[in-house]
Amino acid sequence: MVKVLSTIYGNKPQEQTEFLSLSFNGKTRQMAAYNRGNGYIKLFSLQDYINFYYLDKEYSSIDISSEIYNDD
Repeated sequence: MVKVLSTIYGNKPQEQTEFLSLSFNGKTRQMAAYNRGNGYIKLFSLQDYINFYYLDKEYSSIDISSEIYNDD
């Protein structure tokens, strides 16, 4: 199950970050989905998002199309 915990809108018209809670097999993980408005979404663990957006440190992410991300 995926729950959107919060959405933060950026300075640019289509920039936004969604903070997600993913539950599967009794485990829960917090994730961040960063949309820059270019047709792709960057998916991060919460720590990797902090490294990417705030700390300018190394991070891991997965890029998927916004169509796949928004598909039910």
